[in-house]
Amino acid sequence: MWRRTRQCLVLLMAVIAGCLFGRAAQAPSIEILPENGKYLYQLGDTALMNIRVWAPGSLEGVSRVAYRLSEDGIVILAEGELELKRGAGKLRGTMDKPGFLRCDLSWIVGDDTLRAACGCGFSVEAIRPTGRLPENFDSFWREARAELLRIPVEARLEEVAVVDSGDARRFKVSLANVNGTRVYGWLHLPEGRGPFPTVLSIPGSGVGRTGRFAGFTQAGMAVLAIEVHGLEQKNHEIVGAAQEIKPADDEIRYFVNLQNGLLAGYHSFGREDPYHYYHRRVLQGAMRALDYLCTRPDVDTSRIIVFGGSQGGGLSLLSAALDKRIKAVVATVPAFCDNTASLYARRNRPDSQGASDLAKIVRTMSYYDAALAAELIQSPTLIGVGFIDPTCPPTRVYSAYNNLKGRRTIENFYTTGHGSPPDWREKIINWLARQMEKGL
Repeated sequence: MWRRTRQCLVLLMAVIAGCLFGRAAQAPSIEILPENGKYLYQLGDTALMNIRVWAPGSLEGVSRVAYRLSEDGIVILAEGELELKRGAGKLRGTMDKPGFLRCDLSWIVGDDTLRAACGCGFSVEAIRPTGRLPENFDSFWREARAELLRIPVEARLEEVAVVDSGDARRFKVSLANVNGTRVYGWLHLPEGRGPFPTVLSIPGSGVGRTGRFAGFTQAGMAVLAIEVHGLEQKNHEIVGAAQEIKPADDEIRYFVNLQNGLLAGYHSFGREDPYHYYHRRVLQGAMRALDYLCTRPDVDTSRIIVFGGSQGGGLSLLSAALDKRIKAVVATVPAFCDNTASLYARRNRPDSQGASDLAKIVRTMSYYDAALAAELIQSPTLIGVGFIDPTCPPTRVYSAYNNLKGRRTIENFYTTGHGSPPDWREKIINWLARQMEKGL
C-alpha cells in the first residue's frame, strides 16, 4: 500500500516539476486575461486584467511591457509601460460610453517582440449605430431589384465531381446578372431528393473565392456558394486567393494578381455614389442567386438561409434586410456594420479626403450599412463576434446585433480576432436545426 502511494506521489511530483520547469524551457510567451474570466461589464465598472510573461531563465527581477488601452484599438485612451514583478502584473481600465475596451501588449525579448491583446465590453446591450438609414433606402433597393428582374436568370449548370464527404452531387453554376455580368458559384446537394433547406454562402474579402462549408451537406442542407466579382472559377473552388500558390496553378495565380492589381481596394470603388458603389452589383448577384434557388424543386424555399463571414457576414445581413425570401441569417464577424463609425464618428480623427468627398461617402455607405439595415431583418439571426477583432471591431458588430428585430443570438468569441473558434461550424448547424424545429 505504501509503495503504491509513494509511486503515485513521485509521479505527481514529476508532473508538477514538468509543468513548472517545462514552461521555462519553452520559447518566451505573454498572456493577458481579465480577472475571473469576466469580459463583460457595465458603465462605471473597472475591468482588471492580469498580465503574465514567461521566458527561459529567471523572472526574479522586473520585466517591462508596453501597453495601450483603446476603444476597439482605434481611439487611444492610455498608453505607457508596466513593470512586472516575477513576470506578473495588472492593468485597470474603464469606459465612459457603451463599447469595447481593448488592451494591447508588446514585450521585447532579445530580438523578438511578443504581443497579446484582450477586449472587454461595457454595457454592450446599449451600443447602437451612429448613423441612420436614408429616407429612400427602400425605393433605392426596389429599383435595384427591378433592374435585375428585367434580365432572365439564364442558368447554366455543369455537373462536376464531388469534393465533400456530405455531397451527393455538385454543379458549377452560372447565372445572368446586371450590366452583362454573371454570377458564378458551386451548388452542393446532399443525399436524398429534397426539398432541402438551402444555404446561400457569400464569401469573405478576396478575389476568386467562394468559401464552401462541408458541414452543411452532411447535415442534410444544400449549399450554393457564390463568387462575388463575376469571375468564373474554371477548375475548382478557391477558399481564398491569398492561399499558397502551387507552381502549376495558373488559375489561383490569376486571382492573386487581380487581388493585388486591378481589384486591390475594391471595397472603396465607386463609394462617392450609391448607384456606382462596387457592392451594388454584388448584392444584386445575391438576389439573382436567390431567384435561381427558388426555381429548383429540390430547394425548400421556406427554409433558405444566408451565411457568410467578414465581407460575407455583412453582405448576408444586408441581403436578409433586402430580400424576405431569406428565412435565417448566420453572420460571422460581419463587415459593413456602422459604416459611419468607420468614417468619422468613433474614430476621432479626420478622414484623409476632403469634407465634400466625405459627405458623399457617408451618404453612399448608409445604403450599404448592415447595422442600420438590421432593423429591417425579421428572420432569426445568429452573429459571431471577436472581442479582439481589429478588422470588424466588436463595437460595430454589436451595433448591428442590437438593431435586429427578429429572434437573435450572439456568440462571443472572447479570445478571438478576425475569425472563429474551431467548434463554430458545429454550433451554427445546431442553431439552424433549432430554428427549423421552431419553424422558420
